[in-house]
Amino acid sequence: MATLADRWRTSAFRLTAIFGALFVVWVIVLLGITYWQTAGYMTRQVDQILRVESENFRRSGEAQLAAKVTASVANDERHIFLYGLFAADGAWRAGNLESPPRDLPEDGEIHHISGRDSGVKYDTSSEVRALAIRVAGGQLLVIGRDVAQLDEFRRIVFRAFVWGAIATILLTLLGGLALSVGPLRRIAQIRQTAQTIIAGNIKNRLPLAQRGDELDMLAGIVNTMLDQIEQLMAEAQGVGDNIAHDLRTPLTRLRALLYRAEQRTDLTDEHRPMLEQAIAETDALLARFRALQRIAEIEDRHRRAAFTQIELESVLRQIRDLYEPLAEEKNIALTLACEAVANVLGDAELLFEALSNLIDNAIKFTPSDGRIEMRLLQADGGAKIEITDSGPGIAANERDAVLQRFYRSENSRQLPGSGLGLSLVSAIVRLHGFTLEFDDAEHGLRVSLLCWPRVVVV
Repeated sequence: MATLADRWRTSAFRLTAIFGALFVVWVIVLLGITYWQTAGYMTRQVDQILRVESENFRRSGEAQLAAKVTASVANDERHIFLYGLFAADGAWRAGNLESPPRDLPEDGEIHHISGRDSGVKYDTSSEVRALAIRVAGGQLLVIGRDVAQLDEFRRIVFRAFVWGAIATILLTLLGGLALSVGPLRRIAQIRQTAQTIIAGNIKNRLPLAQRGDELDMLAGIVNTMLDQIEQLMAEAQGVGDNIAHDLRTPLTRLRALLYRAEQRTDLTDEHRPMLEQAIAETDALLARFRALQRIAEIEDRHRRAAFTQIELESVLRQIRDLYEPLAEEKNIALTLACEAVANVLGDAELLFEALSNLIDNAIKFTPSDGRIEMRLLQADGGAKIEITDSGPGIAANERDAVLQRFYRSENSRQLPGSGLGLSLVSAIVRLHGFTLEFDDAEHGLRVSLLCWPRVVVV
């Protein structure tokens, strides 16, 4: 199941998140511009009203000012205007201001002051636009207007931004999650197919949704590449297999001729060893070609159709009984220990052949008075077979190379062999989907066969 981290890594989710973030930024800019323009317009309207009011009071006579201020206060039912008329010595004469605001200059210009410091008789805690001028008789006239609507407008804009941002983020997340379902489902199908290809089934191809999108384009490119790789592999494998097949007949004839020549009674003691050596070399060549054809046969995955349930303990006991006399000839202790494990699906003859090759190699490289242990264990993933010997082992940097055809490690170059035994084992292991591992043992090499389908991380 796809996690949130998997969804975030999809292009659809990221693009949706990016566009959502850009939309939030655009909303901030739009609301900011709207507030700035609207607040500026409302402030200019307030300032214009204050200028008109101040001009009307300026034209009034000294005796009329107090009555006119009192009338203006009475007419202000909403209590949004501030009026204050003070004598030249600062004494209050009229209005709803008890005293001139402390921070308001007497320059006739409109200033922004706090309502808390305005000295108004009724409570106002909002911001105030006000001006102070000298009028007839040296009196001080203060006119102001409560701009609470600007504060309220600011709160409305802020709430709209908060709720809009929350809604946008939620819609972005939900939209990103919804849009990522399809790509993730297709990626899961592609991953599953890719795992089978990596496991060796080169004939599989990545699925196409026939939408012509970027995933289809990528899958098409990969499928074309797989077609070419399959063709090249088939050609290369066919050349080797054909050579092996075509040379077997003349080599068999050559061996027959050499054998007839060896049976002649008139051979000298000098010629007979040479013919025996020629026959032995011909037998080695024939063995190599048989091994190559055997590997090609095993790599044909149609054999999986004949897989059945196999009892591994029975197979291991047969191998021990077969190789125990050969081990005794070198004074090597060959032991077998088995735990109870479930049967595995496979080809019993091929597994017998693979394990026989491993035991044959172990006996070949283990010195006299050595020890070879076969163990059947129950691991977390399933049945596990371990073969541990007290031989020289395989260098860490050669453990992948020894599975290649004709490769021979430094420890085996002086011993007879074709370099195809472990290649045959590797082909059988791949056919079953198992895993072959080499590890250092306490006094030699440990070969582990993990008898459950390997998991390929893509």
